Amino acid sequence: VQRDVLEKTLVTKNNVIISFPTGSGKSLIAEIIALKTILEDKEKCVYLFPLKAIAEEKFDELLRYYGDLVKIGIFTGDYTKGGFYDQKIDGWKYDLLIMTPERFDSLIRSWRNNEWLNEVGLVVIDEFHLLGLERRGAKLEALILRFRKLNPFARLLVMSATLPNIDEFG
Repeated sequence: VQRDVLEKTLVTKNNVIISFPTGSGKSLIAEIIALKTILEDKEKCVYLFPLKAIAEEKFDELLRYYGDLVKIGIFTGDYTKGGFYDQKIDGWKYDLLIMTPERFDSLIRSWRNNEWLNEVGLVVIDEFHLLGLERRGAKLEALILRFRKLNPFARLLVMSATLPNIDEFG
């Protein structure tokens, strides 16, 4: 499954939905596509996780595996690794920015302070099935729409292990 998805996904600039079971390699596919976006296409990547704890765990993992290849930053909740944040992140310093959707939404709303958002070529959204939740889903959908208006050329790669209505989302 991974090979089939990668063969189709690496050669397209289309948005992609990946939905297959937990433990079957969705994250590895996202990492490979993110690295291609950063290293070959010379664009930034934003990787969204629904919870701070998951984002921090993934940050540590990605830093361990790819920290020598790309500059990785984490921006969740009220702080970044190393201190508290304001509305402006120096996104120019990072190739891969790990965030929660709420943090990314905050940056999009203050886009004039974050012009680097125009350099984002890929947004990976993990646990995309949250779009179906009443409260968080509407916020996630609005975030996607606002970002697409700000940067219509960025590609979305969304992942979920439980997305029964994948055709509707597509």
